[in-house]
Amino acid sequence: MKSKKLLAAGTSSRQQYRSSSTDLTPLPGIEKCGHSTPACLRNLSQKRLSPNNGKTSTKSTVKFSFLAQEVLNNSLEIPKECPKTLKPSSISRASCGKVLAYAANTDKGLRRKKNEDRIMIIASFSEPQNKMHEAAWPNCSYFGIFDGHGGDGCSSFLRDKLHQFIIESHFFPSFPHKAIKEALEKAENEFMKISKETNDKSGSCAVIALIVGQVCYIANIGDSRALMSGLSGKHVYSLTTDHKPADPQEQTRIFQAGGLVYSTTSWNRSKVYRVLPGKLSVSRTIGDADAKNIEMGGNPSVVISTPEIRKFEIKPEYDFIMLGSDGIFDTMTNRDVVDKAWESIDGLNGELTQTKCAKAVEGVILESFKRQTRDNVSAVIIALRTLIQN
Repeated sequence: MKSKKLLAAGTSSRQQYRSSSTDLTPLPGIEKCGHSTPACLRNLSQKRLSPNNGKTSTKSTVKFSFLAQEVLNNSLEIPKECPKTLKPSSISRASCGKVLAYAANTDKGLRRKKNEDRIMIIASFSEPQNKMHEAAWPNCSYFGIFDGHGGDGCSSFLRDKLHQFIIESHFFPSFPHKAIKEALEKAENEFMKISKETNDKSGSCAVIALIVGQVCYIANIGDSRALMSGLSGKHVYSLTTDHKPADPQEQTRIFQAGGLVYSTTSWNRSKVYRVLPGKLSVSRTIGDADAKNIEMGGNPSVVISTPEIRKFEIKPEYDFIMLGSDGIFDTMTNRDVVDKAWESIDGLNGELTQTKCAKAVEGVILESFKRQTRDNVSAVIIALRTLIQN
């Protein structure tokens, strides 16, 4: 039987919070773009636990059709054999700018009846006709994982529309971070209109990587993650921070907005923190009308859609970027993921880089199955150089 415990404002939950920076190397030069925290919290000294008719190209586009499981638990017994097989990964056909190759895969997992994850990859943004006379168009590549819950309506909407909103923004490509922020705001507003018309109460987390020229922009809402391997796996860089109700700064924001945080005991006897209204295990999402609409008993200031956006210049020593849904990170640390990716391509030095990316993605997902993840799982690996182990 699950137990429930309500947290009072200011209650510490540091020991239970799943940090995304454990055993990681800080990424030199990574910058936060704009404000990702509401104004009332920007001056808090509390320490965080972890760091319009535009046309787009459909070439090299991958479409997939994930929920949210909660807690990292490395005490699970790992069986020798994986209890599940995967369909082959989708891989790149050609390089584009700083992106040498990529691979992606997704699966409903061991216990879910349906996969609510969606993935979108656009290997190269074509220059829209309405921007033909502007400055030279840079190489642009886009990768996104949209981790849906309560149905796949919101995650499918983000898959199909978010990249269009970015490229249509008057900020793009000169100010990509502003274009991403504007696009996510538009996505939230547009989907909430759809939700009202269709009674679709689904929601979604999101993590995207947008590479423009030499610079990578990472944006996340919720607990899907981005990480990066450097120097053949010697370094593991965390590129996102999970937006969870147990995070101290998120918890403070929730309490100040009039929300509540409570804990339950999950299937593996670990504590799961959820937010009210909404009963969600994440504190930022797109969608989730019942958590946000006042007429449904929601509070639009508790579960919010404000993204965190970071940027960094891609350097020669960076191996690959990986995007993943929380189904992977419920049973694996970021270090586990990078180590498994490299282990999966051991001995493949003669293979094409996209083949290595596929083996790495599949190795990570299958390892999460061996560790008995209970969620949908999705992963994208973006190779920034030839993947050769030193």
